[in-house]
Amino acid sequence: MLLTIPPGLQSGWPWRTSMIFTRQSYLAVRLGCNALGVASSSLVMKTEPSVAIRNLVEHLKAHSVRTEGGPFRLRSGETTSWYIDARQTTFAGDGAPLVGAAVLEALDGDVDAVGGMTIGADPMALATAIAATTAGRTLNAFSIRKEAKGHGTGGRLVGPVTEGATVWILEDTTTTGGALIEAIDVALSEGLQVTGAVALVDRSAGRVGVLLEERAIPYRALVTPELLGVE
Repeated sequence: MLLTIPPGLQSGWPWRTSMIFTRQSYLAVRLGCNALGVASSSLVMKTEPSVAIRNLVEHLKAHSVRTEGGPFRLRSGETTSWYIDARQTTFAGDGAPLVGAAVLEALDGDVDAVGGMTIGADPMALATAIAATTAGRTLNAFSIRKEAKGHGTGGRLVGPVTEGATVWILEDTTTTGGALIEAIDVALSEGLQVTGAVALVDRSAGRVGVLLEERAIPYRALVTPELLGVE
């Protein structure tokens, strides 16, 4: 796997744009460039965001990021000076196509479907499936209920996805990785093959990447606080 180290990486954290990382590469970045020899096959970074990411970031900054009215308490219980309601972008008519384009370019390998926990992942999954279809690629969307339904077909999995399908798990905003891990567990229990995960906005400072590396699942964080201009 190609390793590209952007200038100034040795100065530390956070990175400049979307990334793929494992426990070893995360620790290497935290420790400095001298440790990267150990992790050179585990880390891929782009020196600049793609056009799709830049467009997405602009919409998020204009419509989803809040810095006034704080402090804000997150679902994790942490308190922060800024808050992001990504659904102001993922559910927007002009924001959803940007989400679909950014997620689609992050997918790696043959993927049958994308989805995750309702309701955060739902618009992301549908937007990505539509973007793929527009580009001449077959891709379905699915959703995972918070609880199994007791009537109809039952279960927690919703959408045109069947046992054995190769899927990527999506989430709009992640701090602890809880929703991603739950979605992965449900997908696996339903016989799906989970080959990757994407977070639209990752504010975990690398913690989610470590969790998913422990499960040997490639992870893409499309947008970080640095790209949004908040810390």
